[in-house]
Amino acid sequence: MNARLSRRKLHGSLGLSVLVLAAILAGCFNRTPAVAERVLDPKLPLTKELSGNLFTRNPDQAISPGGYYLLAEQDVSTGYRMVAVSLNEGAGDVVLAESEDPDGFTRFVPVGWTSPTTCVFLVTGRQIEGPNKGKLGVGIMLGDVTVPKAEETGFIEVGGGWYHSPVFVEGDSRLYIR
Repeated sequence: MNARLSRRKLHGSLGLSVLVLAAILAGCFNRTPAVAERVLDPKLPLTKELSGNLFTRNPDQAISPGGYYLLAEQDVSTGYRMVAVSLNEGAGDVVLAESEDPDGFTRFVPVGWTSPTTCVFLVTGRQIEGPNKGKLGVGIMLGDVTVPKAEETGFIEVGGGWYHSPVFVEGDSRLYIR
């Protein structure tokens, strides 16, 4: 009976050893198929020549819904302006506001879009038009690229300081300025 019991233990240990060895060897083989090399062939959809430099505050909010326009401040020899650069072939750019202040006391800050043709931007410094013309502060502007025009929808007077951190929440069309 002892001989039979020791044979069972031997067969059991041998069987367990074979299973462990099979599991170890199974992990030694590379079963991952070879991936074909991918080659990117990018196509340049549009190239535009613009004068001056463009400034976009948040690149993820600079392009309009649908991808028709890029909202940016553009510096030109006479000052600064807020432009909606058309991203369609052959279409012109839209100037929404312009400051003839080459010293940079009045600047534009692109904020975002509320629709494919309506944008939000700030006029900082001495206000150039509207009900607060000449005052020092931050004008909150709503621009329409189809007209083109911009109107002041809010104003924060800033006597001797500066604004910090405008945050635009596109889903709610809310603007927070600290």
